[in-house]
Amino acid sequence: MISTRNPIDWFNRFTPSQIRPIVSPVVAEMDQQTLEINQLDGLIKEALEKSRYPFIPLENSEIRLHAADALSRLSLYPRCEKELNEALVHAEKSGHAKMALLWALGDNALKLDNESLAFQYWMASRDILQEIIAGRSDIVLKRDMLAWYQSKNAELNLLMAQNCIREIYEWFWVFETSHLSEEAAALGEKIFQVITFQNRQEAGRLIERIERISVINRNYIQTREIMILAATAKYLISEYNAALKNISDAIIQMEPKSKQEAVACWLKGLVELKIPEKEDEGTISLRKSLQLFQGLRIKAEQKNNPLLVQWIDEILVILNKEIKRKQME
Repeated sequence: MISTRNPIDWFNRFTPSQIRPIVSPVVAEMDQQTLEINQLDGLIKEALEKSRYPFIPLENSEIRLHAADALSRLSLYPRCEKELNEALVHAEKSGHAKMALLWALGDNALKLDNESLAFQYWMASRDILQEIIAGRSDIVLKRDMLAWYQSKNAELNLLMAQNCIREIYEWFWVFETSHLSEEAAALGEKIFQVITFQNRQEAGRLIERIERISVINRNYIQTREIMILAATAKYLISEYNAALKNISDAIIQMEPKSKQEAVACWLKGLVELKIPEKEDEGTISLRKSLQLFQGLRIKAEQKNNPLLVQWIDEILVILNKEIKRKQME
């Protein structure tokens, strides 16, 4: 299972720990693997009491991150989420600390079987990473620091592609503009929001509503986008057969060998792998997506489009790793 241990290790990657000497032994005890809940509760209370005066925000965040890691080892994920959110409040002035905490919150959301919430947390963590890499933060980057942040960004891209169908959905709109109407776009956002709150019944009602828009408007481009959105949403509420129909119908309307088709084939493969009798077809769809992206890279290079080449190269790394990983499962 994903652990908060990595974000703990990263929290002070470029700065000293803020935990004062009087609190350090308590936190060290908290990190022991054999704690029972009553022991852990006592240690958390003691660490927070000893660090109360004077109050150092990042110290409080660091203590709570260690507490969250210990709670996660005991499978107490709702309490882990509470500690991480408290830590986030006190890390407001540190972009690096916020990045680590949001990453940990995403890890924890996945343990709570809330893929949509994990996506939101990880996306926020990645936004901070990209701001740092672009030099738009208050962090003064040295060469080794830049390389480290770039490696974490690549790692998070892979993690999101492996665990979040929403990440694949977002690939459709890289270098392209959505043609959803204002009403449909707002409804799409609401669908993903209610799925995050795990309200499947309301999500189903809203999906039906957005599908009616495509019937009424008769705009084939918007209809195709709504099919893609509906497929993604239905996947998230475990309606895999209905999701497969949506994405299959959308592919029929796509330009052959386009980026849209390449992404759609990957999404289709992920859906098929969730349906036992479609697993072989799922592998075929994933491989077709890989082949389409390889062809798109050649075209992008011929057209001298370095940004598209760079993006496709990043996607190809992810796709190749995922296909190998799934072969080993």
